[in-house]
Amino acid sequence: MERDIQETVISLEISVNFLSDLVAGLIPAEYIWHKDEFKLQESSCDGLFCWSGSIRFGDCITDEWFVVWILQQITLKIHGIVARVRDNDGEFLLIEAAAHLPKWLDPSTSVNRVFIFDGRIQIIPLPQTHTEIALYPVGNSLSLHLALKVIRSECATEASASVQTAIDQRISGYPLKASDNFHIAKCVVPETIAKILWFRPQLVSPAVEAFYQRDPVGLQACRIMANFPPRKCVMTTVRMTKVLFAQLASQQFVAPNIFTLPSENDPDYKAHELGMKLTCGFEILYDENFEESIDKLPNKLDLESDPIWKIYYTNLQKLGFFKVVLIQEIY
Repeated sequence: MERDIQETVISLEISVNFLSDLVAGLIPAEYIWHKDEFKLQESSCDGLFCWSGSIRFGDCITDEWFVVWILQQITLKIHGIVARVRDNDGEFLLIEAAAHLPKWLDPSTSVNRVFIFDGRIQIIPLPQTHTEIALYPVGNSLSLHLALKVIRSECATEASASVQTAIDQRISGYPLKASDNFHIAKCVVPETIAKILWFRPQLVSPAVEAFYQRDPVGLQACRIMANFPPRKCVMTTVRMTKVLFAQLASQQFVAPNIFTLPSENDPDYKAHELGMKLTCGFEILYDENFEESIDKLPNKLDLESDPIWKIYYTNLQKLGFFKVVLIQEIY
């Protein structure tokens, strides 16, 4: 099952440029996300304005905890902002600190009670005494609106020191710690792909994913290589997560006939083999996105309105990929 993380940042009205610049300043320019880039967009949650987003992180736990660190930093730098983060397992922050939680806290009682505020984990208590009933909401159906009101009030909601320590141990050292998750591999790829990765290094992630999850349709595209033919290839270095490298290197894959690889005894054989797999990934990725565009528009293929195609086309156009390709309107 695909593992993902869902995070919501609830805040006062903040300009999109301000938040974007803040997030960009927290993420190293050379960082490669295993699957999806971390992005926040304006949204609403239970009728309240918020910034929300989601990423898939698969087997790359580093991405998951990096997001927690980013959210922690946002709440430290913007007073009054409240964040929450969950994944497929629910409140994974509580899972990490399970040995230090109060006995009353379980999945049924944690709804809208776990947040990050001022850089600290907050857990809204379930009232146990008459005095606490006057301060904290009762029951398991706590509304988000009321929860945020309590978090921003003078009521004590900060989690215990042992809970804070458990979470701090997982996110300490970021963002530098994230660099331990990368591998730089030598690859022989078409010059076009080398240029693409130079300008958009994050595209290595969807390309590897496309290769790793290839199907018979994708393999058919690799036999032809209509978009990224293995001509005019160059040796280059490609930065990727260790998990991506393992997925690429471990796959048993017979090179399509259109590729010519050197002998296995050649010192550059691994670079050629990795490059061949990565090139196939880009071909599959291109082919899949093109097919999705067709499926979404059964009566008329209007590529100009497809956001995925527009981004892909614009980037390749900047790199001169369409110097010998004529794009026509299709009806």
